[in-house]
Amino acid sequence: MKKEIVVAAIAILVVGSCSNPVQRIEYGSGDEYGIYAAVLQGDSASSSYLLILRDSTYTSLVNIDSVRMAYIKNCIPSMLEGALTNFVAVNRNNVGMKHIPGVNNLEIAGDGQKLSGRDTVFITLSRVGYDNSRTQALLEVGESVGPLAGSGSLILLEKVDGRWQIKARCMTWIS
Repeated sequence: MKKEIVVAAIAILVVGSCSNPVQRIEYGSGDEYGIYAAVLQGDSASSSYLLILRDSTYTSLVNIDSVRMAYIKNCIPSMLEGALTNFVAVNRNNVGMKHIPGVNNLEIAGDGQKLSGRDTVFITLSRVGYDNSRTQALLEVGESVGPLAGSGSLILLEKVDGRWQIKARCMTWIS
């Protein structure tokens, strides 16, 4: 079993009924950090779970056959040429999150309220793949709450006015 760690207390999210809003604290820079932050903030905005980020990257899309390739291209038709090829190439090997340039820490902090173990979501992130012009990015995100309760999605992001925004999602696995 992969060792999970909380990278700089990755996230303690506030239950919706609390009066304190969720505060995001940023410790990083560059495109990859901006992409990870956009996905984590977008996915967790209304969540009441403790998020634990695994300490190394992971993707289910290492070996993509022609059927799966067609599914992904159909699911995300706005994906530019080269993005999926680059995504597969950079994800051939898992790497520790601390070895990704610009990603010092990813942190989402709340009011410190303790949540029970059943409210824990384990997050896996892949490396980021880019299209040839680096205006689009692909990232796979997995979320699991138990051995047979989870799913993963390939997420397409686009850089708009200097910020990465989620444009499309495509489910890659479910348990």
